[in-house]
Amino acid sequence: MARILPLRRVDGEDGVFAFARALAGQARHKLAIALTLLLLGGLMEGLSLLVFIPALELAGLSETRSGLGAALSRALDAVGLPATLSGALLACFLLITLRSIFVSVKNVYLTRLVVEFTDHMRGSLYRSLAAARWSGIARLRTADINHMLTNDVQRIEGATNALLQLTNSLAMAAVYLAISLLVAPLATAVVMLSGLAMFAILYPLRRRVVRSGMAVGESRQELFRTVSEFLGGLKVAKSFQAEARYVGEFQGALDRVKAATFSVSRLQQASALLFQVMGAAALCGFLYVGLEVLALPAAELLVLVILFARLSPLFGQAQSSLQGFLFMVPSFRAARALQRRLAADPEAATASAGRAPLPALSRAVRFDRVGFGYPGNEPILKDLSFSIPAGQVTALVGPSGSGKTTIADLVMGFLSPSAGTISIDGVPLGPETLRAWRAQVAYVPQETFLLCDTVRANLKLAAPDATDAELWHVLSLASAELLVRRLPQQLDTLVGERGTRLSGGERQRIALARALLRKPSLLILDEATSALDGDSQAAIAAAIAGLRGSLTVVTIAHRLSMMAFADTVVMVEDGKLVETGPFQQLARDPASRLFRVVQVEQAGRLAVGA
Repeated sequence: MARILPLRRVDGEDGVFAFARALAGQARHKLAIALTLLLLGGLMEGLSLLVFIPALELAGLSETRSGLGAALSRALDAVGLPATLSGALLACFLLITLRSIFVSVKNVYLTRLVVEFTDHMRGSLYRSLAAARWSGIARLRTADINHMLTNDVQRIEGATNALLQLTNSLAMAAVYLAISLLVAPLATAVVMLSGLAMFAILYPLRRRVVRSGMAVGESRQELFRTVSEFLGGLKVAKSFQAEARYVGEFQGALDRVKAATFSVSRLQQASALLFQVMGAAALCGFLYVGLEVLALPAAELLVLVILFARLSPLFGQAQSSLQGFLFMVPSFRAARALQRRLAADPEAATASAGRAPLPALSRAVRFDRVGFGYPGNEPILKDLSFSIPAGQVTALVGPSGSGKTTIADLVMGFLSPSAGTISIDGVPLGPETLRAWRAQVAYVPQETFLLCDTVRANLKLAAPDATDAELWHVLSLASAELLVRRLPQQLDTLVGERGTRLSGGERQRIALARALLRKPSLLILDEATSALDGDSQAAIAAAIAGLRGSLTVVTIAHRLSMMAFADTVVMVEDGKLVETGPFQQLARDPASRLFRVVQVEQAGRLAVGA
């Protein structure tokens, strides 16, 4: 979703017809009712204009009675109204009142339709995102996703309004043209041909509006991305005195949005100018035909002029609405493209099927010749074979970039192996068992995620029904009980946005407590104690070691304190398994890689102590 899709035909896969189908499919009944009310309202207004013909003739505007006027007078008699001026005016009043009622109810329906369709699109995108596999989500930019769910969906709402307004204008124009055909077929034909000519002449401008709409969407996305990156790294930006760079990028993105918006405005004004000029020419032709060719009676001609006065702005609204729709429809295309991209991922496709029961981990998680790599890139992991014994602590050790976090993602099922198999107690980990397995796993990442809520709410994210006693128990296990007891409202203290009211180490302890509250079969710590001091880290290591036997732990570690209590060490370098075995055995073997890692850290400690 880094870019909005390239321009395609407006009537293509994600164009006008696709948008209309999506709208009709989501709000079929409300749309049908709204269109019925629209047509009834237009019919009432058209009939009220027709009734003006006998009213004007009865008022003495015409010396003779036209055939249409006589027919309408008979219609008044048929419904019990006198064929007099007062009767005709009363009929006009009743018809206009009915039209106003129909239009009012129609507008309520259309408002509800627009809101529900927009919410449907936003909810559908959100659900697609939630159901997709991590491998697909990880390649998307967070700022682009935010932009899609907010700005782009708002543009879809604008496109919906524009399409409905276009439908409204065309339906009303059809009613007026039908009535005009009854009065003067030839003059009406002049108007219809003029309208078709206008739309044909303005077609190139509409194509340019589509391109400009895409440019505006891309530039707004770039602007949103710049702001998101700046706010996310504001502290770092200020520390490097890089504010001017971000301000420059923001101004550049702002200038591109402005240029694209001005381009659209110029196109819209050019369309309006051409439309007004051609409309004036059509009016002159219309009057000429009515006066010189048809020699229409004054009453009929006046009604035709009124009809033309109504038709002209309707044609203008239709042109403007169509341009507005084409300007905003690229956001619909981008949303559909993102949905297809997410839905194509296997986890999204098998989420409902992946509920096969899976007993609690009791023997081991086994990697059998596992490889992994993103399409088109070099493999990250190559031919890995090792076991993670149940009830023990396994440490993944290796230099940065060696593939440790990728192994953790594979264990959790966030990624699928490119080669080989991963099994849980001999059962292959696949779409059928994925959800059941993930329910047994708790994960604590290095970058802690906390809600902008209370400590209690953050803990209960893992177990909504947990009691206070259970909360304090896991806080104690994570060496966070004293920390929370010292807070102003203890469990009910707000932690701030992303936990900013707590230190990095405090956030990690809260996150660890939350993971333990889940009561998992497998706990994965992805350098989850990196922000803790040595004493706190040692305390947590002791607490985790105390869970040995009842809990399987995988810890991604760089510090000796977070690997020394491990039963098994798995060392990887450059995506390959270097060695695996008991920590104590490898740490004492001068031929092992782990021995050298331990020696280097111990030498560093001695140097610091000196």
